[in-house]
Amino acid sequence: MIRINVATAAACVMALASSPAAAEGALAIGSTGNITADGLAIGFSYNWSDGQESKMALDKCKAFKAPRATPHCRLIDTFKDECFAAAMDRKEGTPGAGWAIAKSKSSAEKRALESCKATAGASRREQCVVTSSACDGTAQ
Repeated sequence: MIRINVATAAACVMALASSPAAAEGALAIGSTGNITADGLAIGFSYNWSDGQESKMALDKCKAFKAPRATPHCRLIDTFKDECFAAAMDRKEGTPGAGWAIAKSKSSAEKRALESCKATAGASRREQCVVTSSACDGTAQ
């Protein structure tokens, strides 16, 4: 009886190890390439365990209030036990925007802000703020 239980457990472990791990978070971005004129759409999801994280991120991106950018929503990446952040210059008609996925929330926020400042231009660099950030699973 013990051999059967060990064999069953081993088979379960092998089945889980051979199947791809489902991501629990996703980040989607929509952009025409001209953020100044058309804005940017962002969608994200995290802490999903049913494989719907990519669909949820894309749905949120497509519902974002940037009508010229939303048709261009694409999945950027999926993640598990990581954090994401998005940063933008909130003034319409400005190019500052950035996003990142990292092992910690502070790293993701720092990288997103750096990216935003790099695209904002010298006069708007300091207007970049983190607009969204969260962590999936065990990440902090």
